[in-house]
Amino acid sequence: MKLKLEHLEPYLYYGLTFKGKRKGYFSFDKEIMTFCSLDLDGRWQEFKPILRPLSEITKEINQNGKTINIDLISFKLLGGRFLSEVLKEGKLIDELPHGLVSILYEYHFDVFGLIEKKIAIDKNTPIII
Repeated sequence: MKLKLEHLEPYLYYGLTFKGKRKGYFSFDKEIMTFCSLDLDGRWQEFKPILRPLSEITKEINQNGKTINIDLISFKLLGGRFLSEVLKEGKLIDELPHGLVSILYEYHFDVFGLIEKKIAIDKNTPIII
């Protein structure tokens, strides 16, 4: 699977960061967005977005000086249910309230499963590309 603009667009407003081996640029090929740079040997090096796994929605997160617990926020937005419970039941991200999904994007949660597909990097993992 390739990284597509539709995977990244919701995060870009919230300052998504990318990791690669060298400074580089991004280019568009139809709807596929490629982040890459040319290394000293003339080979292209890929850049990947850095995201949080959904398994962290129950933890307190500190980002940009704010501390937040997504699961506690979701309790109110989901009418007395926790997001962690709702996701375990198989509910899709598309079925959640827009405000809650926006918070997931703001805190860079991997709502598209890009980490498992190896086209994004887990924020908590030592970065090796």
